[in-house]
Amino acid sequence: MITEPSLNTARLNTAQLSQVQKQMQLHKQCTKPFIFQPIELGDGVSLDKMIVHPGVLWPMSSRRLAAFLYRNRAMLEGKTVIDMGSGCGLQGITAALYGARHVILSDLTEEAYQNTLENVSRYGLTSKCEVRRGDLFERVPEAADIIVFAHPYFPGTPDPNLPFTFGMLNDGELVPRFLDQAKSHAKDRISMCQLDLAGNVNNPHVHAPKRGYRIIEHGPELLTTGEQQGTF
Repeated sequence: MITEPSLNTARLNTAQLSQVQKQMQLHKQCTKPFIFQPIELGDGVSLDKMIVHPGVLWPMSSRRLAAFLYRNRAMLEGKTVIDMGSGCGLQGITAALYGARHVILSDLTEEAYQNTLENVSRYGLTSKCEVRRGDLFERVPEAADIIVFAHPYFPGTPDPNLPFTFGMLNDGELVPRFLDQAKSHAKDRISMCQLDLAGNVNNPHVHAPKRGYRIIEHGPELLTTGEQQGTF
């Protein structure tokens, strides 16, 4: 069992707990930066220079969100994009490489902020991307055509001593708060994803209609391999 009390594992069912435990174990083994496996976007295109720092959530099912952005890159052409909760920077870098005119990437933790900075530099995107650190739109006053948010799926309380858990767990306040704030920042659309296994606590499909959003659903896709499995 996970022993960190701040993770509030009582809110997780058996299947959720099993997946969270697996992810925790993998992330705790990460003690130095490493190049993540090539991230396939489609059409034989992949990202093979993405580095992940200790304390930062790995690209798991968010790889499918990046692939979605690549497949729909026509919608990015010439647009401004906000990558909220950037982690290692995967979503924003994908947008910047494949059509976006300007991208703002922001995350809460220092580890993710520094990781995003490095990857933006590794991909030669410093003139097109801005990297900031803050809580949601705290340091992002601008509006953008598209906002991308790979939010935490599982119900629970993150542990500040394990920064990557901020990308894994939330007690249910983050997605509604994001959707409320995003109304004054999103000019066109918001792209989010959800893992059905995680339940409805942080499910944008549940929270968005209550706030007047219209949902267009893409998928579902069954993920059967990798660190995060289930219907995505």
